[in-house]
Amino acid sequence: MSPVKIGIRYCGGCNPYYDRVGVVEEIKERLRDRFLFLHHNEMDLAGLIAVSGCSRACATKDIELRSLPWYSLVERDGLDSLEEWLKHF
Repeated sequence: MSPVKIGIRYCGGCNPYYDRVGVVEEIKERLRDRFLFLHHNEMDLAGLIAVSGCSRACATKDIELRSLPWYSLVERDGLDSLEEWLKHF
């Protein structure tokens, strides 16, 4: 079975409260056999993760215009919830 394609969209990083890239790398490591994590503009994505560095959630701007499921990550503590969300694919 081929991996599920998930897009990653980062905020601009102007005021991050945690290491956004580090958290994404951690989820990639946890689920590397099941998912292929790509840039958010790739084609044929099954879902999208909007990674924001703070509660402003800038990475979600205009995201509701897309017709695919998405998850907003705004803090490191959301990593376990993100993993559970991904497991539904």
